[in-house]
Amino acid sequence: MRARALAALALLSAAVVVPSSTAQAIPQQAAPAPAAAPVAARAAAPLTGTITGKVTDGNGAPLPGACVTAVAGSLQTLGRACAGADGRYRIDNARNGVIYLRAEAGGHTTWAPDRLDRVTATYIGVTEGETETVDLVVEQRHGTLRGTVSRQDGSPAKYANVSLYREGAPGTRIGMMIARDGSFTWSLPVGRYLVSYGGSGYNTTEWHPGVPNAGAATAVEITENGTVAIAARFLPADPMPPAPTELLHRGYITAQPDGAPVAGATVSLYSQSLVHWGTVQTAADGEWRLPLPSDLRLITTVSAPGYATVWGFDDPEPMIGQVMLPPTRLRPGSGGLRVTVRDHDGGPLVPTATALLKMVDTGYSWDYTLPVRFDGTIDLPNLPAGRYKLKITPSADPVRATQWYPAALDEASAEVITVSDGQTTELTTSLLGPGRVEVKVVDAVTGAPVKDACMSIFDQEGCTDADGIRRAEVGWQLKKHTLHVEHLPYHFTATGSFDAKPGQLVKVTVPMQPGATVAATYEDKTGHDGASGVCVDAVRGVWGDVIAEEDKVCGSLTPGKKVLLGPFHPGQVQLFVHPTVTTGAQWLGHQGGTGNRRTAATLDLRAGFITTAPNIVALGYGRIDGRISFPNGDDAMYGCAAVAPRMSGCADSEGAYFTIPYLGPYTWTLTYNGGAFYPVRTGEAGAPAHFTVKVGQSTPAWVKLIPGTSVYNIDNGNVNSEIDAFDAYTGRLLYTTSGGTLALPANRIVVFRLRYGSTQNPLSCWAHLSTRKGSTPYYMVGLAPLSPFRIDPAKNCLNREPVRLTGPVAPLPGPVPATMFASRTGGPAGAGAATAPGGVPASPWGVPTAARLARVKP
Repeated sequence: MRARALAALALLSAAVVVPSSTAQAIPQQAAPAPAAAPVAARAAAPLTGTITGKVTDGNGAPLPGACVTAVAGSLQTLGRACAGADGRYRIDNARNGVIYLRAEAGGHTTWAPDRLDRVTATYIGVTEGETETVDLVVEQRHGTLRGTVSRQDGSPAKYANVSLYREGAPGTRIGMMIARDGSFTWSLPVGRYLVSYGGSGYNTTEWHPGVPNAGAATAVEITENGTVAIAARFLPADPMPPAPTELLHRGYITAQPDGAPVAGATVSLYSQSLVHWGTVQTAADGEWRLPLPSDLRLITTVSAPGYATVWGFDDPEPMIGQVMLPPTRLRPGSGGLRVTVRDHDGGPLVPTATALLKMVDTGYSWDYTLPVRFDGTIDLPNLPAGRYKLKITPSADPVRATQWYPAALDEASAEVITVSDGQTTELTTSLLGPGRVEVKVVDAVTGAPVKDACMSIFDQEGCTDADGIRRAEVGWQLKKHTLHVEHLPYHFTATGSFDAKPGQLVKVTVPMQPGATVAATYEDKTGHDGASGVCVDAVRGVWGDVIAEEDKVCGSLTPGKKVLLGPFHPGQVQLFVHPTVTTGAQWLGHQGGTGNRRTAATLDLRAGFITTAPNIVALGYGRIDGRISFPNGDDAMYGCAAVAPRMSGCADSEGAYFTIPYLGPYTWTLTYNGGAFYPVRTGEAGAPAHFTVKVGQSTPAWVKLIPGTSVYNIDNGNVNSEIDAFDAYTGRLLYTTSGGTLALPANRIVVFRLRYGSTQNPLSCWAHLSTRKGSTPYYMVGLAPLSPFRIDPAKNCLNREPVRLTGPVAPLPGPVPATMFASRTGGPAGAGAATAPGGVPASPWGVPTAARLARVKP
């Protein structure tokens, strides 16, 4: 993107103007529009997998209706599917992670793979894009194993752990139970099992019937509806280890909202793997007590008639992380909440989304975070009756905005969800889609839609259609987007901005200022035909070489060697054509290039129109090599020579030698500057009048700077302003100062311009200094320092631009009467530049002819 200067300055006078009749209006639809790159309506969902399999009984028969639950490592539910008539189940949209599978049928449970509980289960992995097959057996025939575990002295082995193994597989534990008081009762599928026991202070694992290793163990057989009793006793240890230290675990169960104690509530304690450690009832004051080992991390669950069952503090389901034994608060009434969440386009939800349920009007802070299930549901069947708000945080891939039910971006705008006792509240909602924008690009002058205006929106490139409109999605983030719109070569780059919000459409109109466009044919005479594009500077200005645009303007060559260049600001300009890899630089002339801006073609550019320029005839290149020295012969370190505003060469600290490469084979005029010394113009003080460059050769340019003088303590009468001094003949900028000393070359007639005001409101005026015959904008500089003077917009700085001088004159230093130049300028100096029809300053030389051009001073 290129920023453009907005100033349209006066035109260089001496060049031929291409008539405006050659300009043609820019077509509203310049070329067939390329299809805008589509922006995906939703980011590609991360690949998920499928979990499938078959649920059978112990005889291999399918179990229709058996339900398989995918459980996270946190114990929370991730997904659920029930088997069909053939016993097969399928859980889709599963995301890789820690997933445990639990199958339930006929009141019996199996954890994959063939385990009796969560603590011995093994999690599965899901490969993205693939299917994981897990078959499960839920034995419907059960019997009972009862037993006691004693210490070596015959006392109960409190808190001993009892483990179960399939006969023939003593290395794979399939179940575990805690004998809290030294006894246990276990409902088991039919089969033959090995039983081990440990803990209760002992550091050994022993096997039924009282043997130290599995090889000597005897299996117990569980038959349908049968009961097997065993009595285990730890082998003697010397000394006998002490029994586990007990800690009295206690808590209080109260009702909400009045805080009354709940008597007769059932409190059960589990390990984080849901191993049951004990159950107790609350007393009349709501207190419960249970002695247990001191080093446990437990989860509590509390149930009571008329209240919702809670886990931990007041969670609706078990979750690892709540391991304290807090005073639990029960709320009267129990209902269910089931929410189905779909993506904005109706597709399945991206896994790893989470939900936060927040109770309102409770008098205390309560919220619960749970995963949204693989099928896009939130299912809490046992929830205290009350009023809730629901927040959904989508998957972080891609990053999306958190939303509150049903489609709010903040909690204050969320709807309240009511859960009633004995009822299930069912809701359906969709995630907010990405923010969308509709950009309409119009011509700032005509208001017509601009086709093929291109821009990047959310890192997606695209262009407007025939109606000047481009639509795009901008993601889910709440942010301000900036637009940079291009319609080259017809309009200047425009900017705009808009605030994007998920699920909302924002409409924005971007006006584009029309520029002028130049059409040309490119002729490469080098024989290489290596150029793919052309870059130019548009230069204008009577005083100074003013580059009309901030950056070079470039265009690509068509197969027919045509090029469109733009946009340019309107007005009269000369084009400086930059070199390519095979061709040299030039000022665009009427029939080929030139090395002198004063003989270049002038184009009359109009905004909104295409101006046909002379053919660009490109030739090879050579270079100018030279040396700049001071009047005493010393090298002018850092001295510079220039042939165009962006075409120069400077010496460095190693010497005063400079090089200007890649110049076309033309006669060039140079200006010199010696840093803090004084500028020299071509043909002055030893500088050659011109330099003719030949292809493939070096042209020498040796110059000696001349002494100059200064204007001391010049006063501009304003703060934040600058004074420019120009050569009255060439219009070249000689020096710029913000006040103080103004260094100038000797024996030169100059004009002064004051620039002041602000960036938003720039102002300028021209100094008209007093003489005995009035005032004049021309000032002759000699060798002696000049007397201080003041430039003040309120007194002697007028909005009257001088014209450039043409004839030789050598008056004394000081203000030069304008009448000395009246016969040469075509009008009285100080009265402003002559004006051609249309308000364009006219050339003080008129239309150049060969005779008149011969009189033009360099």
